[in-house]
Amino acid sequence: MPLSNILRTDRGDDEGGEEWSYGRVAGTTDKYNDDNIQIQLKSDGTYKVYYLNP
Repeated sequence: MPLSNILRTDRGDDEGGEEWSYGRVAGTTDKYNDDNIQIQLKSDGTYKVYYLNP
């Protein structure tokens, strides 16, 4: 799976060295609740996953 297909609730946030570095924006802190992810499970067995506020 490509890294770009992984949706994170801490997208762009830089809270220190213990954090995964992919997608990190140096010196950035996110406000609370800014990277919400929607997951839709459909009755036909398909699904859709996306950020609510891209």
